[in-house]
Amino acid sequence: MLNRVVFLVKRILRIFNIPIPPYDVVLKAEWKFYINYIHPGMTIFDVGAYVGDFTWIYSQLVGKAGHVYAFEASGENSNKLIQLCALMDLKNVTCEHVAVADFSGPIDFHRYGDGYESWGTLASRNFDLLHLEVIPEQQVERISAITLDEYCSKNHIKFIDLLKIDVEGAELQALRGAVELFKGKKIGCCLFEYGSTTFDMGNSPKEITEFFNLVGYKISSLVERSPIFPGNTRQTAQFAMIIARPEEAWNITNVSKAEEGFLDGVGLIRKGVTIILNQIINTVFKK
Repeated sequence: MLNRVVFLVKRILRIFNIPIPPYDVVLKAEWKFYINYIHPGMTIFDVGAYVGDFTWIYSQLVGKAGHVYAFEASGENSNKLIQLCALMDLKNVTCEHVAVADFSGPIDFHRYGDGYESWGTLASRNFDLLHLEVIPEQQVERISAITLDEYCSKNHIKFIDLLKIDVEGAELQALRGAVELFKGKKIGCCLFEYGSTTFDMGNSPKEITEFFNLVGYKISSLVERSPIFPGNTRQTAQFAMIIARPEEAWNITNVSKAEEGFLDGVGLIRKGVTIILNQIINTVFKK
């Protein structure tokens, strides 16, 4: 029955000429966005920084005049992130071991052990759709949470050029914690992830849409001519990156064939960088 539902949703989207982009197409669009948007001197918030693969890239793009604030909730991943920034001498990066949420205070963080370090989330994951041979063991870590409104107020941060949020389903909670920043148009652009984990946290496309209507931002898929929310239930939701910006913000231009080839290369480089960084970090931690 579930497979039938997914099939019908995809067929309807094809009939109306609204394709659901595969994972690699979404990643290519994400790279296109970074290349077109990020410039030296910008302030970037990397919420859900993991071990720093994108943090490192942001750091290079904003240069010495810019700054990157990297937030990671997992204690293990946060330690690796800090080690990476020290090893790479990233002086324009501030690392914060804290969850970004809709309130400040203690919060439960769910993690899943070796091999699943990137799956950590404020939500209790439901693995029934993943068809895993071995279900990862869930462990709960009590950590601190903070809202971006409070963080920016305490640290005298007046404007965020790019707010990237990838927190495995708890994106709406992070957004709600920045409601005053959004209302004051203190965030130039926001890029966040959507997928089945959105529903693990109890969130929905309707609630996300209502939030951005409240703060006066327009949302669209990062991939042109694709649905903003591909699938509106946990069973049908597909991975997507969604961009939010004020009405007067710039438009994303079409990617050229030359850029497509370049972006394919950049994607491979990013994969290589991620592997190398993990090897470096693991080597350091084994010593």
